Amino acid sequence: MRGKILFFIARTVIKHPWKLVFASIALSLISIITAVSSLQMNTDQDDLVSEKLAYHKRYKDYLKEFGDLEYLFAVVETGDNLPRAKDFARALAKKLEAIPDIKEVTYQISNPKLEKSFLLYLPADQIKSIGSYLPKMEQINSVSDVFAMMNEQVAYAGTSVSADSEKSMEMGFRFLDNMLDGVISATKDGTPYIPFLQQAFFGGEQAYDEDGFLLSEKGNFLFVMIMPEKNYKTLAVIDGPLKKIRKAFDEIKKEFPDVSAGLTGRPVLSADEMSVSDTDMTAATIAALIIVTLIFILYFKKPFRPAMAAAALCSGIAQTFGFITITIGHLNILSIVFAVILVGAGIEYGLQIVSRYREELASHKNVKAAIETCITHTGRGNITATATTAAAFFAACFTDFLALQELGFIAGFGIIICLINMFTLLPALMYLHDKTKHPDRLETTLRISIRKFEKFYRRPKITLAITMIATSALAMAILQVKFNHNLLDLQANGLESVKYEKKIIKESSQSTWYAPFVAESREESLNLAEKLKSLLSVGKVETIADVVPEKQEEKIKLISTLKNSFSNSKKALLKRPLDVELGAFQANLAKLSEMAFSSGRTDAVEALEETSKKIGEVMQLVKGHETRLSDYEAGFVADIKKHIEILKGGLNPETISIDDMPESIQRRYVSPVSGRYSVYAYPKEDIWKPKKMRAFIKDIRSVDPNVTGTPVEVYESSRLLEKSFRQAAFFAMLAIIVIVLLDFRNLKLPLRRFSWAFYGYLN
Repeated sequence: MRGKILFFIARTVIKHPWKLVFASIALSLISIITAVSSLQMNTDQDDLVSEKLAYHKRYKDYLKEFGDLEYLFAVVETGDNLPRAKDFARALAKKLEAIPDIKEVTYQISNPKLEKSFLLYLPADQIKSIGSYLPKMEQINSVSDVFAMMNEQVAYAGTSVSADSEKSMEMGFRFLDNMLDGVISATKDGTPYIPFLQQAFFGGEQAYDEDGFLLSEKGNFLFVMIMPEKNYKTLAVIDGPLKKIRKAFDEIKKEFPDVSAGLTGRPVLSADEMSVSDTDMTAATIAALIIVTLIFILYFKKPFRPAMAAAALCSGIAQTFGFITITIGHLNILSIVFAVILVGAGIEYGLQIVSRYREELASHKNVKAAIETCITHTGRGNITATATTAAAFFAACFTDFLALQELGFIAGFGIIICLINMFTLLPALMYLHDKTKHPDRLETTLRISIRKFEKFYRRPKITLAITMIATSALAMAILQVKFNHNLLDLQANGLESVKYEKKIIKESSQSTWYAPFVAESREESLNLAEKLKSLLSVGKVETIADVVPEKQEEKIKLISTLKNSFSNSKKALLKRPLDVELGAFQANLAKLSEMAFSSGRTDAVEALEETSKKIGEVMQLVKGHETRLSDYEAGFVADIKKHIEILKGGLNPETISIDDMPESIQRRYVSPVSGRYSVYAYPKEDIWKPKKMRAFIKDIRSVDPNVTGTPVEVYESSRLLEKSFRQAAFFAMLAIIVIVLLDFRNLKLPLRRFSWAFYGYLN
């Protein structure tokens, strides 16, 4: 049957070569037009796996309930100049809000009610510290006044430090350390005053901002959350908006050259991944086609027949695009590589056909006979080879990974389509090229000597033994082959999105990845958060309490006592020259060091000694640099007065509810569909690393086995992909053995083919 089909193809090529050429060209053009107009790129990574999978169904259900929360993050490094970083964020947000493709820009929770109630977000003990310390700041009009106040505070502490006074002194020393750094820079280099009071007084374990900006816990990053329009039919989903965002970003960077900032977040990482993949796959396909054609030409010494084989291959790839369009209708991040696969696998058939054709020309000097023989004789082996190769790809269709299923389906049929073109278009082109030539002018086969290999053929047992030994030795390496689950390792080096993703993980407790938990009530969400905070792999935990503070009535009463602190702080500071206050403070530091040492507080001793060194440096620098110090003091005192006014503005807070928040913040914590509450657990460590990811997933599942989110999706999908590749490899080997067995009706041949395939895999 197979022989009759091949003979029919050969006779058709000889009788109707032009019809075959025109039919192939027409079909290729129709395929290209169809693909260009209708083939889509499904770049939604949530569609790479089946919704039938339980973990993925939970994730899709969560998205339906709480909406798309996968933002782009503009990450602004605050450095030692938070006000400058805020100006950058404001300017960026203003420019982004003018872009129609951007639905939402969140960088600040701004509301008159929130602005006057910002103190409610501070812990109670921090409010107490402010109450005992900040009123004295009203009396500060110079750097000397600061040390006078600190000396008074230390003297008041006496020989022991209570828990409350320790908190107050800790805040004071944090404030003092920042000021000393500023004085040293100002007197040494003339550096102008850089505001730092917000970090000094409203920082601590949690970074709060009186202006409502979104800060990381340590306060070293400021975030701008961007939600663009997403089009999953385009290559990068956010391709259009992302270009505009990056353009705006570059323009703002030029205005703020001293501020470091970058874009990251899962949508940006995915967009960069798709963009690089598309560019690289296109380049790789073109490069592969050119390289194999050049090798073809170098081998055959003439360009015509290799060019014909390349044309037949291109026709097969083009028709495969049309086939994809009418069957699946889209490509995904895995199936986009099919063209490179077809170049490597499809050109082999052309090589065999052209080689056999030249051999037949050498033997018979007859074009028709050569065409007929090359098709009928090479056709049998090529059909078997195509069947085994296609079966290997079709094996992927039996896995659970949807994207791999589609790749297997496309590549399997693509191989068959390429073979059809090699059996029809390539022989037809060769026939048209040679049919009118004189027999003596026909290009025949090359003379290639393989005598060097004869010694292997003459000693089959030795050759087999060496091969088996090498295979056995190399087989040990199978145990060392690992599946790399770190998706960041797949990204191109130097990408800004990767750089800032790693920077956020390394330098803060923040992450663009989180695991959301769903609770039925506010109380349940807070209890859930407490359980999560006790887990070793969990860093930051976000709940509705982060936007709607707990114990508001209690804090309001506590804040009311701050009014009395301000009104009763009439006692004037004992003011002395700066050098006197500095000397007195150094002596006090020595006493505090002795107290800390006797209490076993080595960490405090080291911190106090470091402060003492800075004091000594300031004592030397201020002499002769009075003008620079005066300029610094002017900015410093103005900043103090500003923060005193901010603090006074927060002394009459009102209770805050979720309704006072922007819609995007409300939706993040309370479902607009069911009214249920969401809790977010962020990893403490870099969960791009597989071991850290496993630990994080194990921990959060100990709290709720049905937890979902991007980490769970990536964790499960990467393991599903690994499992699917292993399954596909097994099914492929099995299919190859069965097909070869049916073809040759001999068990030895398929086993040999399997052995050689296994040896090639190991190498």
